[in-house]
Amino acid sequence: AYRHLLYKYAIDETIFYERLHSEVFRQKAYDEFALCQQLKATGFPQLMLQTSDNKIYLINRGYDNYETVSKKINQIILTQYNIN
Repeated sequence: AYRHLLYKYAIDETIFYERLHSEVFRQKAYDEFALCQQLKATGFPQLMLQTSDNKIYLINRGYDNYETVSKKINQIILTQYNIN
């Protein structure tokens, strides 16, 4: 399923499939899935901004233009750091 992408991005096929089937990378995938579940990420793409160890803001679900996303990020930063 990935072979055409390997050629497109010049990724070594042997290394890719070794890693794909390795326990280390399987665990990394499970850890990523657990994080997504914890963050309640329900779709793709989803953009979040982490401003501290325990504060994460949802910026966007789905696609949006640069101006809209930038405005949301700037507003969070201004609010988070009390900048007027």
